[in-house]
Amino acid sequence: MAKYLASLTLVFYLSITSGFGQQVGITINQEVKQEVPVFTSVEEMPEFVGGETARMKFIKDSLKYPDNSKKKGIQGKVYVSYVVCNEGKVNDVKVVRGVTGGSELEKEAVRVVKAFPIHKPGRQNGRPVSVQMVLPINFVLNNNNSK
Repeated sequence: MAKYLASLTLVFYLSITSGFGQQVGITINQEVKQEVPVFTSVEEMPEFVGGETARMKFIKDSLKYPDNSKKKGIQGKVYVSYVVCNEGKVNDVKVVRGVTGGSELEKEAVRVVKAFPIHKPGRQNGRPVSVQMVLPINFVLNNNNSK
């Protein structure tokens, strides 16, 4: 479950009455953790603005096959998990299943997902909610080792 920090200023006034009848006000700033539910399935799933075709074009245009992985012939599918928050921002990006020997592929997949633009957020009961998504990104070399 994703956790968000909300800065909450708590103001406590301590009435301290001295012999002169003065009051002293003390302000305390405190960070409070607020848990926000993250769904995996909702009535309306988040959407990449422009739809699936636009998402695939974004990935194709942004993805750079790492040179070392090309030279070593490393290829495979990297599964990247991310959360589309209720504001449409993409966060909590991480690899949930990678490629053996393909740490560079994993880093590149994470970089591309972190670069996603704001999405149309998912909705549950008519309200925007945070939704976890998993995206497979396939790294395949053709015969002449180019992207």
